Amino acid sequence: MLRLARLLTGTLLPDELEESDLLKLALNAQRHGTAAMFYWRLNRAGLGRLAFGSGSVQRAHFKQAHNYLERKDAFAKIHAALETANIPAIWLKGFALAHSVYPNPALRSMRDLDVLVPNAQKETALALVQELGYQLEVPAHTQATQDMWHHFHLRGRVTLELHYGLIGLRSKILPAPALTWFRAQTRELDCGGTKFIAFLPEAELLYLCAHAILQHGETEFLLHRYLDLHLLIEKNPLLNWNLILERAAELHWTYAVQRALEITRAYFGTILPENLLNELQTRARGENDQHIGLFVAPDATRLEATRSFMRAMTLAEKWKWFWSSLFPTPAFLRWRYRTRAGWQVPFFYFYRWFVILRDVLQTMLKWVCHKLVCMEQ
Repeated sequence: MLRLARLLTGTLLPDELEESDLLKLALNAQRHGTAAMFYWRLNRAGLGRLAFGSGSVQRAHFKQAHNYLERKDAFAKIHAALETANIPAIWLKGFALAHSVYPNPALRSMRDLDVLVPNAQKETALALVQELGYQLEVPAHTQATQDMWHHFHLRGRVTLELHYGLIGLRSKILPAPALTWFRAQTRELDCGGTKFIAFLPEAELLYLCAHAILQHGETEFLLHRYLDLHLLIEKNPLLNWNLILERAAELHWTYAVQRALEITRAYFGTILPENLLNELQTRARGENDQHIGLFVAPDATRLEATRSFMRAMTLAEKWKWFWSSLFPTPAFLRWRYRTRAGWQVPFFYFYRWFVILRDVLQTMLKWVCHKLVCMEQ
């Protein structure tokens, strides 16, 4: 993984590696959403032919360019519809980064489009994109959890995440006043002559760190998330690090920012201000920011993973999540268990309760065994 990261940044040259190693790295690049940048580096070194060493790699190479054009076309239609309806939209993550920090926008792999709209206009925005042919793909557990969540997941010509928040289901991570601050930290970018709004680099960096560490956690590691951070820092040498430190402390994100930047520097050799990580670490310990991170051990049961996920929920959110897990909507059950037959839904409630009870018992048994082992030691 380290060799792939260094190759992506140009600190390791493709001609320093054997052809067999490059083909292995190409497959790894696909898994981590960095295939386009990998091929770009090979082409610059005059080794683009190696990208076509296998049929699957060749298809992935062409598919990336096609995907970008598809998402660019979808962006244009969605952007125009929201603008006509006077719904202010902020474009997030992949699409914004593609047009601000990557050498060519087609080099940023994108599984979906992410756009943030005001919470008060989310239903109007949802209706607009549905008129464009997008349909809700993942039903909410209940209406209560949908209100707690941070986006609608839609499928159309491309996958669209219509955001009305930045971090889902756990308001302790991003209280409403903090989201208001993010909405004010914007700049204008250009996509083929179409102007659109994205976050300022400082706000973008904070959000990317929280998204990687607090939303997904290190168990869902993808190299492209940290490549985004590296390129953002490299592209913006005049980042206001004092502002980043202040906001990270206010949000209790110091641990998330510290950990994300540690990983980024470890893989990509990112140049950071002297003592920045030490300062973040000191503040994280002082504020106990680590408690809202997602720490899910590889052998964690579902109950243990859920407990970790719920750390950053308020008591009211915990209760809503608990009851919605026990009694989700029939639409959610039909989606979750891949059935269209309405008569089967009641049986899936019993099945769901059985699975939850089984996991509770397995977790309790695991804890008892662990305690017994500790007592013997």
